Formats: sequence, structure tokens, C-alpha cells
Amino acid sequence: MGRHTPVEPPASSWAFPSARSADEHGVVGVGADVDPGTLLAAYRRGLFPMPMEAGGPMAWWSPDPRGVLDPGGMRISRSLRRSMDRFEVRVDTAFDDKVLKIGKRLVTKIFNAGKFVLSQEAERHPISNELDRAFIAELAGVVKQASEAYDEFEFAKALMATEQFFWGSFTDTFLELSK
Repeated sequence: MGRHTPVEPPASSWAFPSARSADEHGVVGVGADVDPGTLLAAYRRGLFPMPMEAGGPMAWWSPDPRGVLDPGGMRISRSLRRSMDRFEVRVDTAFDDKVLKIGKRLVTKIFNAGKFVLSQEAERHPISNELDRAFIAELAGVVKQASEAYDEFEFAKALMATEQFFWGSFTDTFLELSK
């Protein structure tokens, strides 16, 4: 396995304001692209991209460390309703060590995958390699499956589809073949 030195991507043409300028919802700005240089510039300022609504414009967020659940429009599935007595709501509670270990593994894998991707220098061109096209088609299927699961508040299904793709197809297969 060769070592890759991260390469700084071309600078973004976008200028991001301070994370402290976020509005009451945490939005700092709307628009821009998600090229590697733009993402790095945003991350370095503590900003994260997420569309304001499905298919809507990209917003740049500076999340306040809080979680807000609005149960008003939430549809609770029959399986969730049956399992609700097994859950409790807590504030400022440490995660179980097993959960932290899983999270650490995921963050490390994402970091290493990102470092590898950013270390690649290549011109942009249409995707013509059969392996790349198959990978993109599988990714599109995962996005569709996870989006449908989210729309139905089936978060475990969305997570499972995403994790299977990330661990199996992306990191263990595609990145390894790309090295």
C-alpha cells in the first residue's frame, strides 16, 4: 500500500463569512459549489454544507451545539411505536464506550478516505471507466434508498444502506482498486 501525500486543491473562488455571523437557524450563507477547495475553505471556518430543503439550494451552516427535534410533522411507524418503551431521552450523558469505539472507527475511515481523495491530482473529465460508472450507479441507488427511508422516518434503514455502501463498496473496494 503506497503512501499518499495530501495535495492542497485549487483555492475556492468563494469567500465565506465568519461562523459567528450565522443567523438564528445556523445558516451563514447560501450558494457556492462543493469542490474540494470550497469544502476545505468552509470546514476551516467551521461551516458545513447541507441543502435547505430536498433539491434546494446549498446552504452553509455553523451548527450551534444543540439538537432540536420538532415532532409536529413526524409520522411514527408502527415498529417505532412498539419499541418506544425501550428508549429514554437524556441530556449531557456520555455515550457507551462501545458506541464511541464505533464512531472513532467511522471518523478515522472517513478521514483516511478523504485524505486519499484529496491527494489525487487529475483533470476532470466525463466518467468513462466501466468500474467508475458502476460505482456511480450504485451510489445513486443508495442515495435513492436512503432518501426514501428518511422520508418514512426509517433512520435505521437509511443508516444501514449508507454504511454498507461506505464500508463495503467505497472504502473496501473502490478506494482499494483506485490506489
